[in-house]
Amino acid sequence: MDYGKVLKQSWHMVTRYRALWIFGIVLGVVTFSWDAVWLSRLDNDNRDPQGMVVTPLAGETFYDALQRTLQEELDGAEAEMSIALRELDALFREELGRRFVVDAVAFLAVLAAAFAVTLFVTKVARYVSETALIRMVGDYEDTGERRGVWQGLRLGLSRTAWRFFLIDLAIDIPVILAFLVLFALAFAPVVFGIQGSTPASLIAGSLLTGGLFAAGIGLAIVVGTLLSVLKRFFRQACALESLGAGASIRRGWAVVRRKPVEVLVMWLIMLGISLGWAIVIALSFLVLFPLLIAFIALGGVAGALPAYLVYLLSGLVFDGALPVLLAILVGLPIFILVMLAPWWCLGGLKEVFFSSAWTLTYRELLPEADAEPAKVRAGDTSRLGAAPAG
Repeated sequence: MDYGKVLKQSWHMVTRYRALWIFGIVLGVVTFSWDAVWLSRLDNDNRDPQGMVVTPLAGETFYDALQRTLQEELDGAEAEMSIALRELDALFREELGRRFVVDAVAFLAVLAAAFAVTLFVTKVARYVSETALIRMVGDYEDTGERRGVWQGLRLGLSRTAWRFFLIDLAIDIPVILAFLVLFALAFAPVVFGIQGSTPASLIAGSLLTGGLFAAGIGLAIVVGTLLSVLKRFFRQACALESLGAGASIRRGWAVVRRKPVEVLVMWLIMLGISLGWAIVIALSFLVLFPLLIAFIALGGVAGALPAYLVYLLSGLVFDGALPVLLAILVGLPIFILVMLAPWWCLGGLKEVFFSSAWTLTYRELLPEADAEPAKVRAGDTSRLGAAPAG
């Protein structure tokens, strides 16, 4: 496999095939990125980690001390919540002239509806964008034709996007259930240790649970990484060969099993590019800090105007905190989208590069007999159905 050719052609897709940018940006916005985790760690050095400390009193077992500490933590959280609500109520009366009355049912209903809508929209956008990227690159390699955004959208809005969802469903649900059982078993020793009558049993149970939990986390990282690579090949098989969900899983696995070394090398190359990209993004936030400030101001204006309009309109119908909550749910996403727009655009280019690289890798790993449509020789077709010479 020619890795240099794959990387060069992927970069060509980024620089020359600009219709891919739109789908890459959408994919970068709606999918999780480890770059965000790296950035979120930049300001963690000055934070004081605080945890719950269980201190048994004289004549008190550890189990009794744990119950007492949990109750104290709950009472403290309830008191802090009451103070915060009173302060918000005072702020609302002074600034907005209304009471901060929280209807728990309405509050939870709005949050649940917002979560459901957001989840649905992000999933649809993700699968459609992934489908469009893979099929547009595949068509370009086959025909040399660059499709426009609307043509790419039609390619994305297809049964292939639905099959991507089915592939994830078929793999993720069994894996999640298996790890839930695994971690539940890992916590069993500490539970038995708490119920034991001696400190030694508690210490032994805690150490065993800690070891099992660490091993489970390590296993989850390995399995998650492996599945992330395999899923790319499953999707490539589904999009490029128009296969169903089950057939795509079998086909993708067959391609990986045939050339595992090449897949591993490509994954290491892409991992190195990802790490380098995360460093570039982190440095860009430091170097382009004035640009970030400008986009924060622009995002504040862009988010505040529709949020205020929603607040005024919903205030005619609802009382209390619900209009404010609706305004936040409308304004905050707009603020975040505008504030991070430059970096999301850069992330979209990365998604185009990565998607193109894996598409080209899949095509490179296909056997020659499978990479080209089966052709029947002309000499053979001329004799099809011919009567034997008399």
